[in-house]
Amino acid sequence: MHILTLDVHNLFGIYNYSFNFLPGDSGLTILTGPNGYGKTTILKIISSLNVADLYYFYTLKFDSIGVRFNDDSVLVIKSEFPETKNSGNVPDELMDIKASTEKQVSFTWSKKDAVIASFRYEPREIEKVRKEILPERTLGFRGFIYYESEDKDRNKVLFTKEFNYRLAGIQGQDGFMMQLEQLRSKFIPANRIYPAGENSGVQLPIERIQDSIRGKLNEIRDIYNRESTSDDARFVSELLMAKESETISRESYEELSGRLQRNVELFSEYLSIRIDIPAFNESKKDILGYYINRIDRKLEKCSDLMRRIKLFDDMLQEKKFADKSVTYTPQQGIRVKSDSGDFVDVDKLSSGEQNEIVMLYDMIFDLPDNSVLLVDEPENSLHVAWQNMVVSDLRRIAEEKHLQVVIATHSPTIVRYGKEFARDLYYMQKSEESES
Repeated sequence: MHILTLDVHNLFGIYNYSFNFLPGDSGLTILTGPNGYGKTTILKIISSLNVADLYYFYTLKFDSIGVRFNDDSVLVIKSEFPETKNSGNVPDELMDIKASTEKQVSFTWSKKDAVIASFRYEPREIEKVRKEILPERTLGFRGFIYYESEDKDRNKVLFTKEFNYRLAGIQGQDGFMMQLEQLRSKFIPANRIYPAGENSGVQLPIERIQDSIRGKLNEIRDIYNRESTSDDARFVSELLMAKESETISRESYEELSGRLQRNVELFSEYLSIRIDIPAFNESKKDILGYYINRIDRKLEKCSDLMRRIKLFDDMLQEKKFADKSVTYTPQQGIRVKSDSGDFVDVDKLSSGEQNEIVMLYDMIFDLPDNSVLLVDEPENSLHVAWQNMVVSDLRRIAEEKHLQVVIATHSPTIVRYGKEFARDLYYMQKSEESES
């Protein structure tokens, strides 16, 4: 499910934005504008449209957000404060505090003007569900309450699927969460190469990716070996049964072998697996038909993962790392070798090289097809030559994976190369002000 339009009213109590997105299949939207105009916030608004992050809207200052999807449904999110009457004995600033603690956020999903699902945040229900997940414990005297978990844990629980599903259960609106599960997105933050906040000291993103590539190559090899072992155990019986049904013509054999040869070359390049495809022989066409179809079935089990590795590799090789080459093995995952013959640890690569690897990996592997990709400041640490390639890279990945892509950038280079997709929030806001 992709987004067609987004309307945001009184973001931060200041900005109003309304714009169309291009849907998937190379759909790209570039958000630009001065600092403070809400580029990253708009990305977070979209990325928070998932079951785990809905509480973000309770923390955000806005009046209403409208989202229209390509299935003709519309989601309207409203932030409201109940009217509070002052008896005259309470200072206005205290009344403001009271109103803020009673904030309510509602989500209404409709299609053809008929409501199909809804959800809401209101203080009493929020606290009720939080206490169910992290019970309180009263100790001491004079009613002081001590919590079994620290405050940060009490806040973390608000950003979980469990919290929102329990809250939806109270409201009888599990259907809202099911509707929301259809929208899948991936947010790639501006800080990509260092662990965030309290995660400092854990594995670096570039090291995680090296391990992940190693795991994926081993997964492909294991699948192939497992299928080969299974096939070998059934080889004779299946060959005898297939003698007639697997018979193949010369034209079909050559067409299939040509397609398979490209997959075989991929296996040889990344996994050193040798697969021979013999020339067609009319007198042996029943055996050859069985053999080539057997190879096709084995490679098909790994084709999607291998296709992603090839796309990742191709796009990385295009960047031409300075005095280095990048290869892949099941033992090391990503392996970087200098022109002098020395191997370079991935965490010793430049910040620009690490940014490129992390960004490409997350876009290609960490996001299912037919999803929404959100990238904040893709230009970070990239030389202008690599910035020139950002728009074409994003469009290529979008086409391969049928993605809708939205990025936020300060880079004039990226905006210049993607000017037909650009939305300048500064000028959009000025236009909104002149019309009001």
